Amino acid sequence: MKPRSAQQRAFLAALFLLGTTLSVSSCSVIGSSHAAKPAQPEQTGMVVYAIQDIPEGYEIRAEALEERELSYSKIPMDAITSATLAQGRNAKYGISSGQIVSQHDLAPQHIGHTVNVSLSDSAYDQISRVAADSGRTESELVSSWIEEKLNAESTNNE
Repeated sequence: MKPRSAQQRAFLAALFLLGTTLSVSSCSVIGSSHAAKPAQPEQTGMVVYAIQDIPEGYEIRAEALEERELSYSKIPMDAITSATLAQGRNAKYGISSGQIVSQHDLAPQHIGHTVNVSLSDSAYDQISRVAADSGRTESELVSSWIEEKLNAESTNNE
């Protein structure tokens, strides 16, 4: 191999610098094309918030609830996703205004038997008066009366 002249060495150095510059430029262009991608919109889901305080044991009413969208990453696993799932249920614990309503906040639903009772007008009037005086509902009074009768019958049959 014969020695290179100063002119050849300068040409090779310039060629090397040009190749290095092009290589670095293409890397930055490739890198910037990835950064220029638009961000994916965050996935959201519906959750139910209490917009009024709901005391423990009280029935949850529609006006105490509000559905809102929230990022999936912030939704608790047992969050209620529709207000209709909580309406009419009783609060197992007190629920504060602004709180996400979760399944564990709801009292278990009682699955029981339905009894149709026909009452005379005077019997209904009397039950209504007792309910108003005691703070209980007519349904609670009739249910407790039926329960007492059934318990008395089962005791007599033993």
